[in-house]
Amino acid sequence: MILFIGWMPVYSQDFRKQKLDFKERKEGVIAKYAISLGPQGLGSIILLYKNGKFYYSEGTDMDHVYSTGTWQQKGNTIVFESFFSKSGLSIKINYIDTVDVVQNQLFHIVKNEEGGLLTDALVQINNANIEYYPLGDVYTSKPISVDSVRVRFEKGFVSNWAKVENRPYKALSIIVLTSLDMKNFVQLNQWKFKKMGDLLARIKE
Repeated sequence: MILFIGWMPVYSQDFRKQKLDFKERKEGVIAKYAISLGPQGLGSIILLYKNGKFYYSEGTDMDHVYSTGTWQQKGNTIVFESFFSKSGLSIKINYIDTVDVVQNQLFHIVKNEEGGLLTDALVQINNANIEYYPLGDVYTSKPISVDSVRVRFEKGFVSNWAKVENRPYKALSIIVLTSLDMKNFVQLNQWKFKKMGDLLARIKE
């Protein structure tokens, strides 16, 4: 198995409420909370939208993780639910009938539905007995045949299994049915925060 390291939040401080700018108000943001650590942009931010969506980002301008989903407030407690569970992604398979001179391999690099390359994605083959890394063209072992596939990401997300049709093809192109960049996406399901004036404190259970 090709190992991936998961994500853990690095901040223990409380988030402090920030003033909204014109662009944020126009986009429907009703509250912004942030933690700032140092001059290199290191920190974390939470945006709460009027339509019930949230955006969370942590890290620096050059390297960060993020999540988006829905939020609800119960009393002084705010609860996050990310759009995806760890195993909630759907995929489809495109069957390629010609040889690609750039990607001359059985599996092309996984893409999202907008055509963006998901370079950190692994392809699991035949009930995860075999794993393949398209970017490096690396197998844990070569498959004799391909009956089913799914996609696994660095942050722990996996797709549903998809059956491979019994038909001629030169290559398979797997599409993850989301427009989001899954490389940096993290799951915040049932994350809870307590509002205390202008502060937002993470409730760890």
